[in-house]
Amino acid sequence: LGQQAAGVGTLRVQGLGRALQVSADIRQMSVASLKGASLKAMATLQDAAGPVRLMVRLRDGTNALLARAQARLTPLAIQLNALQGTWAGLDFNLRAPTSVTREQGRFQLARTMLSVSGGDLVVTARGDTKTLNAHLQLTKLPVAPLAAMLQVHHASGMLAASLNVALTPTSTLVHLQADGRNMVFASASKPIRPADFTFVSDWNGTALDTDGRITGFSSRPVTLNLHLPLVRRDGSFVPSLAASGAVRGALVIPDLDAGRLSALLPLAEESVTGIITADVRLVGDVIHPRLDGSLQIEHGSFSALRTGTRLTDLDAKVVTRPSGLADLTLNAKDGGSGTLKASGQISLESLLPGPSFPLTGDLKLQLNNAELVREDLIHGAATGTLEVKLPTKGPVTISGKLRTDTVHVDLGAAIPPAIPTIKVHYVGQRVGTKPLQEPALTQSAVPTVLGTARLDIGIAVPNRLYIAGRGLNSEWGGHLNIFGTVAHPAFRGQVQVINGTAEVIGKTFTLQSGLVHISNDLPGNAAVNVAAQYTSTNLAVTLTITGPATNPKINWSSVPALPKSEILSNLIFGAGTPQLSLGQAFQLAQMSGALSSLGVGGGDGGLLGFARNLTGLDVLNVSGPSSAQGTGASVTAGKYIGGRVYVGVTQGASTSASSAEVRVTVAPHVTVTGTVGANNANSLGVDWLWRY
Repeated sequence: LGQQAAGVGTLRVQGLGRALQVSADIRQMSVASLKGASLKAMATLQDAAGPVRLMVRLRDGTNALLARAQARLTPLAIQLNALQGTWAGLDFNLRAPTSVTREQGRFQLARTMLSVSGGDLVVTARGDTKTLNAHLQLTKLPVAPLAAMLQVHHASGMLAASLNVALTPTSTLVHLQADGRNMVFASASKPIRPADFTFVSDWNGTALDTDGRITGFSSRPVTLNLHLPLVRRDGSFVPSLAASGAVRGALVIPDLDAGRLSALLPLAEESVTGIITADVRLVGDVIHPRLDGSLQIEHGSFSALRTGTRLTDLDAKVVTRPSGLADLTLNAKDGGSGTLKASGQISLESLLPGPSFPLTGDLKLQLNNAELVREDLIHGAATGTLEVKLPTKGPVTISGKLRTDTVHVDLGAAIPPAIPTIKVHYVGQRVGTKPLQEPALTQSAVPTVLGTARLDIGIAVPNRLYIAGRGLNSEWGGHLNIFGTVAHPAFRGQVQVINGTAEVIGKTFTLQSGLVHISNDLPGNAAVNVAAQYTSTNLAVTLTITGPATNPKINWSSVPALPKSEILSNLIFGAGTPQLSLGQAFQLAQMSGALSSLGVGGGDGGLLGFARNLTGLDVLNVSGPSSAQGTGASVTAGKYIGGRVYVGVTQGASTSASSAEVRVTVAPHVTVTGTVGANNANSLGVDWLWRY
């Protein structure tokens, strides 16, 4: 097959007398666009002179094909008795047997009638190496499965087409007509008014003429006319562009609502509105064609769901000139008081047929307090100028300087997770048919030319970078440089704190200093150096965070100098650990687990080990409820006195489930244990246990 193929299966050859049968059963077959397909085929030959009966069954999960035929090799004759299945979302079925024959250099395809997804397709053809006569007629074909193949969904309407071909060594006549009726391409939220279209093309061997007309998209028809010098080479039926010759064309769009095209555009999370008008003419020679005219959108808007970008009062215009240059202008608001302006000039010669010319030109984008990013996590406005240069040689460059006016970062906003993939089952769908796939809400790949564009952008953040949420309320300032390429940008810069506070374990710390270095060379792309201070009547506590963003080092210090456990105790309870009650110590232990990321608590022994160290206890245990023993949850605390005497207390879930214990080691193998507990009658009992 001229390419790699894979599969596993069996091949069986059986012979009996003059009959021969060959069968193949292949699984996990991969070839061309088929992946994991299964193929069953059988060929039966009754005698050397008789026809070969063929059966082929192919499946690949969503596509299926079944064909039955019989063939004779000399002269070649194939009779197709059955052909049915589903392929690329289209159902097909052979309505009557048909045949293909080839004898003495001539072939003939008999009248072939297929039902295709409810429509009808009729094909006939005959010819030889020098002549070809063919006719194709398509009627009532639903557009939905064809649109789904092109990733256009929510489509409806009917298609019809006819093709007539008559080719001889001295003449060429090809006529193609395609019609669409009640065509609707609707987005998920906005239906679009039905439209009709008609396209007619004629090719006489030297030129191709096409006329198109679309009604329903606008108050007046959209029209298209095109004349190209298309020739037929000797010994070939395939057309090719002539080396020279006049080209003509015209596209007229009177007043098209851009919103009606949204379902046809690859915009999963974006929307466009406005009125589109165009009057563009194609003139000149095929070697140097030229465009002359204009294309514009007025009173438009653009919004992007992912970034929160919204442009309103959008007016954009492209004016083409016979010289091959196009002037671009764009004016818009950011949905508020900010503005955006773009202007420039580019060459359109590379977009036209003929020799390849590089796309050259210059564009300038001016922002004035424009807020182009509005996410839950961050939104801000910027002022400045960006320039895009498309040189004749070398890479595209995007450079400029921006200054942020006000940027808000809300750390309390929920960071949105990745959009989940929801498995959809279509009720009533036939088994084996390919389900419609909704447009994926993912960003498309960056085009190659744009992806390799060099970046050189400086962003000044003098102040008013507000970072708030999760206990932080602060203002920062600094600068950032963006370089590298659009596909692989790199960053370098720093921001430093101007003022602010941070809530830590219920206390308000004042930010004394703060510096964040940003660079792709650093772990986590950033390094931090932040210091905050809390001052009470008798203690000043300083919290410092330094090091890479992925693994910063956190340090606590105080004046007067105290251990970390004492600092935490004083911050929470206003007293050192010796003055804490058992309940306060246990509360402190619970908090230490949550504060371990701040450099407090943790260590060997975990949460309870930290509490034992704070209280000076030798024993501190928490026991869960036991259904087997009929006991509830309890807390036990105790301490050894002089090495021989242990005093402890156990508190259960209720006041009646408490007890005190005294354990005295009399000798190495003699221990006296006394337990005092409160029973249901509120009486006291003493139990003594001698252990040898």
